[in-house]
Parts: sequence; C-alpha cells; structure tokens
Amino acid sequence: MRITMDSHQSGKESEETREKLNGETLSGKNPHSFGILSIVTLAILVIVAFLWLNEILDIPYYVLGAPQTPANLSEAAIETVFILGFGIYILLLLKSSIDKKQRAEQERLAAVANTVNAMDAGLLMLDRDGKLFFINQTFINMVGYEMSEFLGEEMIEMCKKLSVPDDIPLVTEIIRTTLKDEVPAPVPITITSRDGKEITVLFGMSFIRDPEGKPDKTIVTLSDISDLKRTQEELINTSSYLESLIYYANAPIIVWNPDFVITRFNHAFELLSGRNADEVIGQRLSVLFPEESRNDSMKKIEFTLVGQFWESVDIPILHSDGSIRFAIWNSANIYEDDGVTIKATIAQGQDITSRKETEKALRDSEEWSQLLLRTMPSGLFTVDSNRRITSWNEVAEEITGLKAKQIIGKDCLSALNCDACREECILFEETVNKPVYHRECTIHVNGGDIVLLKNLDVLRDSNGEAIGGLESFIDITEHKRLEDELRHSQKMEAIGRLAGGIAHDFNNLLTAILGYSDLALQKAGKGSSISTDLQEIKTSTLRAADICQRLLALSRRQVLKLNVVNLNDTISRITDMIRRVIGENIEVETNIVENLWNIEADDGQLEQVILNLTINARDAMPDGGTITLMTENVVLNRSEANARAEATIGNFVCMTMKDTGIGMDDETISRVFEPFFSTKGEKGTGLGLSTVYGIVKQHHGWVETESGPGNGSTFRVFLPASVSDKKGIQVKEIQSDIHVDRKCCERILLVEDDPGVLEFAARALREKGYAVVEAATAEEAFTSFEKENGEFDMLFSDVVLPGISGIELVDRILKVKPGLSVVLTSGYMNYKSDPDLIRRKGLFFLSKPYDIRDLYKMIALALLKK
Repeated sequence: MRITMDSHQSGKESEETREKLNGETLSGKNPHSFGILSIVTLAILVIVAFLWLNEILDIPYYVLGAPQTPANLSEAAIETVFILGFGIYILLLLKSSIDKKQRAEQERLAAVANTVNAMDAGLLMLDRDGKLFFINQTFINMVGYEMSEFLGEEMIEMCKKLSVPDDIPLVTEIIRTTLKDEVPAPVPITITSRDGKEITVLFGMSFIRDPEGKPDKTIVTLSDISDLKRTQEELINTSSYLESLIYYANAPIIVWNPDFVITRFNHAFELLSGRNADEVIGQRLSVLFPEESRNDSMKKIEFTLVGQFWESVDIPILHSDGSIRFAIWNSANIYEDDGVTIKATIAQGQDITSRKETEKALRDSEEWSQLLLRTMPSGLFTVDSNRRITSWNEVAEEITGLKAKQIIGKDCLSALNCDACREECILFEETVNKPVYHRECTIHVNGGDIVLLKNLDVLRDSNGEAIGGLESFIDITEHKRLEDELRHSQKMEAIGRLAGGIAHDFNNLLTAILGYSDLALQKAGKGSSISTDLQEIKTSTLRAADICQRLLALSRRQVLKLNVVNLNDTISRITDMIRRVIGENIEVETNIVENLWNIEADDGQLEQVILNLTINARDAMPDGGTITLMTENVVLNRSEANARAEATIGNFVCMTMKDTGIGMDDETISRVFEPFFSTKGEKGTGLGLSTVYGIVKQHHGWVETESGPGNGSTFRVFLPASVSDKKGIQVKEIQSDIHVDRKCCERILLVEDDPGVLEFAARALREKGYAVVEAATAEEAFTSFEKENGEFDMLFSDVVLPGISGIELVDRILKVKPGLSVVLTSGYMNYKSDPDLIRRKGLFFLSKPYDIRDLYKMIALALLKK
C-alpha cells in the first residue's frame, strides 16, 4: 500500500515540476527580470522619439492629453518630463509588484527543488535526446555515485553502470509503453550501488509534453522497495508457514468470505467431512451441512456477520459417505483496515461425534432408566448409612400416599412404621452379601395397612463398604386380598366336589333304600307293625335326601329348571312366607327398583336363596331388628370387575339382603359359606349359606359379603341379566295327576351303573308288568339294543355312566330309532352331563333319589307322550 502511495506522490510532484522546467527554472535564468528592464527602456525611448517627432512634425499636444498646445518648447519639455516622470513612477510601481512575484516564485521553486531532493524516491529527468539533465539527491544517496557521473548520459548507459542488464528488457518495455502515450505500471528492477549492495527499486516513467503534445522531457522515478521486498518475502514465507500450520492443524479449520464461499479448508476438515479441499473451496458453505439442519446451521453462522460471535455451538457436518458428524465451533471475523468491513470469517472446530454418540447413549440410557422408573409398578427409594431416606420416586408416593418432601431425610423405619423391619433390618446385617428378593412386610401409613413385596440390596462404594441401601417394592394388598378370596374359592370348589361326590353316592344308596322300602311296604300291608318301621326308614331316607340336595346345590351339580324370571316377582311372592318364618319382632322392608332386568334362573332355587339368607339374618337378630331387601340393575366395566374377586364384566341384577344383627368378624366372613360351618352351635346345620353360595354360582353369579362386629351384615347376590323375555325350555318332570294304575306290557331298556339301583328299578318295573332288559354301561346297552333289533318302547338310563354318558347313548339309539321314548335319571351332574342340553332336547328327567311311585309316574308319562 505504501508503494502505491509513493508512486502517486512522485507522479504528482513530477507534474508540478514539469511546468517549471519548461521555464528554465532549474538552469538558473530569470525571464521576468529581463522583461521589466526592457519595458522601462522601451518606454523612455518612445517618449523621446515622440517629442522629437512632435517638434519636427508639429503634432498637437492634445493628442498626448494636454489641454492645449504649449507656447514654446520649454513648456512642452516640462510637460513631457512631467508625463515621463509619471510614467516612470507607474513603471517603478509595476516593477516592485513584479519583483515581489518573482521572489515568491523563486521561493516556491526553491521549495519544489527541496521537495524533489527530499523525496523518498529517486527522481531523474531526461531531455529530448534521452540524456540525463537532472538527478535528485535521493537517488544519489541511494546508489552512492556522484551526480556528475550520470548527468549527460543516456538511460540505458546508466542502467549498465548500475548493473541491471537483466532488467533492461523491462526498462525498454516501459519506455515503449510510455511512447504510446500510455501510463505503464511501475515494475521492480534490481540495481547495484557503488559498494555492491543490491537494491530493488520500483521503476516508473512518464513524459512532459510541449504545447503541441510531443514528448519534451522524461521523468523517471525509482523507489527503493528492498525493505518492502524483504517484508513481502518474509510475509510469503510466513504465509506459507501459516498455510501449512492451518492445513495440518489437528483441529478442523475453515475460512469463508462474506458471501459464505469457502476459501480455506484444512486437512482435519477433510477428514471430518470426507471431502478434499479442492472439492469444496469455491462452493457455498451450506454444502457441508445435512439438508434437514442446513437452514438452522446457516442462521447460526449468519450471526458472525453482525458481530455476534458464537461459541460451543454444535453444527452437524454431512460426511461424504452420508453419515452425520458433529463439531463444536468457535469463530471470528477478519476485518478490513477500516475495522468495519468484514473481509472473511475463520472458524475452528472440534470433532465431537464420539462424544455426541456417548452422550446420546448416556441420554438414551438415562431416558430408558427414567422411563423404567416411571412405568415400572414399583416404588423405589434409597437410604444412606444412617437409614435416612435420600430419594423417593413417584410410584412410592402413589403406593404409600407419602410425598417425597414429607419423607426424604427421615429414618425409614419410623417413617414407614414396619414391625418386621424394626425386628430385622436386612439392609444392614453384617452377614448380607447378596440381594434379598420377595420379602413381604406390612407398613402402617396414613391410618391404614399396606402389604408390600420388597426387593433389597446394599449400596457400596468402590472399596466395597456399605454406604446405603436400595429398596424397591410393590403394593400387594389387593393381591393378597384376591389371593385370600381365590384360596377361599378354591376351598369352596374342593368342598363342593367332595360334597357332590358324596351326594352322588348317597343318592344312589338312598334311591335303593327308598325303593326297597316301598317294595317292602307293599308286601307288609297297611297297619302292620313292620309297615310302621318301614315308613320311619323311608322318612329318614327322605331327610337324608334333602341334605344331599343341599350338598348338590353347594357343589353346583343339581339339575336346574331354568326359566326367564324377574327377581322382583319372586321377592313379592315370597315376602309373606318370609314374615311368617322370621317372627313378629323383625321388620321386613323392601326397596325394589322399577324396570328391573330379567334373569334366567330356576325360580324355586331363587326362593331357596332368599329364604336361607332371611333365616341367617333372623338368627343374627335374636332381639329383633330390620331386614331390608333391595334390587337394582348393575353394569360392570373391566376396571370395576377387576376390583371384585369373582366378578366379570357385563350387565347384572343385584339383590341385597341387609340386616341389623350382631355382625361377623373377618374370620367368620372367610368361612361363612363353608358347609357345616355354623356359629349357632347345635341349632344350625351349617348348610344354609353354603347352599346359597352353590345355587348362585350354578347360576353363573357370585355373592359379596360385608360385615363387622355390631354393624350387621350385608349380602349382595349378583346374577347375569337375561337378554330374552321368552320362557325357557324346562326339563319334563312328573305330573302329579298322571294315572299309573294301568296294565303295562312295554319293553324297557334299563341302563344303570349302580347295582343296587339297577336291581331295584328292574324289579319294580317287572312287578308293574314291564319287560326289562338290564345294562350296566352304555356300550352294553347299545349291544343289547342291536341284539334285540331295537325292539324297545323306552330307554330308561342314568346320565352319569362309565365311558360314554347317558346323553351320548340316547343320541346313538335315537339315530337308529328316532321315535323311541326316553327317560334320563341322575342325582348328580358332572362334565359328562349337560343340563342345558337335556333341556334343549326336551327329554324327560327323573331326579334321584326317587321312590317307586315317582318311578311309575315318569315311565307312564313318557310312554303316553310317545
């Protein structure tokens, strides 16, 4: 920049000096002083000549401005001298002014000469012949020669003397360019001073032209740029070093101009981006960024143009293989000399891809851990070495109702009030070397008990020393309740199966006893002493049969006569009987809802349920009280059903029986439906509520119990609502008005697996006149059927048989002989017997135990309906 300014200044001074050189100022001549003297002399000569001519030619004076012609020559002479004196005075004034101007001009020219000699650049002037006629002192000081050694020489000779033969072509080219009236750019040439020192000068030249525009004199400037050249070389070396330093720096470095065009791109950035510098230099900066984040990245970078430096900003870089790399950047603007205009922006980055991946992995791990902690159904807390709680998660808050701010910092034993933990704190036993899982304990918080299932472990430092503990837990209070209810349900199921099995065998025995009692009574005749004994045997057998029926109800193995029933009608019908049974000191209230849904049930069994619950309530109120019967429609969704141990989703009719009696404790409630369990001592059989339980369960419902000592008891019976208003198909049973005293001769295929019942039934039927073929199994019966070519009028079969059931036997035989009369009998229903199927087929059914009269009526009815 300095070189350009010196060259310009030299040209400006040369232009100013050119005019002075045309006036010979530099040769020592003064044209102005010569001109003034000439004018004065000429003026005097003119006046004398005029006077002489006036005398000779007699020219009037008024021509000279006189008012009139003088009388004689003396007057004319005086006037002439006066005029001449005045003229000389005017000339002297004019000369004084000119002298002042000359002195000022000389001073200015002296100042120009001093300026030319004081110039930093050497200044040479050549005449028309190309010979040096002026050299300033700067050039003489530069080369160390005397001025006389160059004056009068041609430029080329001077160049040879200064040892610049290699640069003569450059000089020649400049001269040629100047002759074309062009302004050539200065060029550097090397000259040698007298002492042998090489000097690099910036060589330039121009012409001073005459009025006609032809070259008159030549001005040559030679500026010493040796120091500048060395500086440039140093800068070049430094720049090369810096370029190498930047290119091979470990950190990615990039430079771009204000138009965001990349101008520098080092090796580390090549590795980061997978691109060569040649590939990206000259392209816009945005080519380095992934498309999805390009706009955001460019906005961050644009901040540098308004002086907003950005540091530690993550900017994704698109690798050439399509992957995304991450770098964190620092940047700064490079300004022009004005300190305002941005020349370029340089950014230095750090590849943090591995760190970002690690951070992401840690973040994902942390998020996953937090997600687990949020979604896992476990409470979690930690304690320090003094058993003070240090953390308490949200699930722990939900389970216990204790907020973190309430409990953190407190002793865990006192805060959770756990008796088991007080007796044995497993977290700090010296013998604990491994985690402990699935330990149950009960904590007492907020006035209630919560059963927890805990997992515990000790937190240790790097030296293995215990520094605290970690405990996770889940609330199993409801689980324990359901577990108890399930256990109770399983117990009732087992008792029911046992009762059903006993009832099945007893029904067969009782059928035989009743049958043989009737046969014996027929032979003994009325009024005999043995007939009285036989009648007592029959009466006791019937009482035993009633107990068996209750056991079958408990086991859900009795045959139901289902129909579409409205529970309000059943309650209304049985209310008067209830009042007679419970006595006058107990009030019965009903609160039945209108538009109660129908249910599909055995109406007689429902009456038994209501009656048994009423009797149980009466016995709980020896001093009187109130029984309330209520009905309602109930809809249970999934969450509500899950909250009840035996419930399912759907629509139900609920009947509630509530008393104001003595109530029950939890132990009694847990056993209230067990058969033969009673709190009434010898007064109760223990089968009333067990029968209720069995009947309701067989109707696909359930019973809920709520009670407390002194608070009375509430039983809620839930039965599935029916979607039909039509009457169901009933099992065909005995009609009491059927005539049995008729002559019988039909052939009957009798199938019974119990020998006692088989023998009794066969004997009774034969005594009535029927032809009987006996079979103990279904296979044996079918074989007899085929052997007799199906010549039978009736199939009388037990339902529960070894092998295939009686129902399957009926299907096989009816395929062969569709119009055959069928009677099925059983005192017990298991998986082989389907009561619904019996109802749908419209088959006749005789329940065990049966007496001889019931047998005759059923056989006669079935044959009549053939």
